[in-house]
Amino acid sequence: MKKFFALVLALSMLACAAGALATDSKEDLRDAVIISGQGTVTIIWTTDTVGEDASASDTREKIRTAAKNASPLDELPEDLRAQLPEGFTVVNELESVKLEGDLTGLEELTVAFKFNTPYEPESVVYLAAAIPGEETEWVLLEAKADEEGSVVVTFDAEFLAKVGNSDFVLMAISEK
Repeated sequence: MKKFFALVLALSMLACAAGALATDSKEDLRDAVIISGQGTVTIIWTTDTVGEDASASDTREKIRTAAKNASPLDELPEDLRAQLPEGFTVVNELESVKLEGDLTGLEELTVAFKFNTPYEPESVVYLAAAIPGEETEWVLLEAKADEEGSVVVTFDAEFLAKVGNSDFVLMAISEK
């Protein structure tokens, strides 16, 4: 009888563990940590937020459509694509974010984005940022993965001034 209860207990624990692993953990994994900067700035993921900037949402949908038809990189301006080193053709992440807080006077802001894709430590990842406006402006930022597989990028004062507190789209581009 003890063996039967031990078996039932073991199977129950296994079922719970399998259920936990099968859960969509995107919300648990998506995170951003501000590493440096001054003032109080919060990173807000806006991919599923109602009331997000329509321009950012439109840009994200154009990229998703391009990904279905060919490559999400096709949505990038040609001069930006030309800046990518050879072999950087893999797009695993496409998210909308917003920097909330007082960005006035910040010289730079370093952020570690934890995406669904864990990147190899020390690997280079390019972030193409789409800044909505009358015409979408694209900026290419070089980032590097840290020991936890997060992508660490530094936004300079010029980028912070352009984006302000508006939603913008980030596309993470890595090597094959």
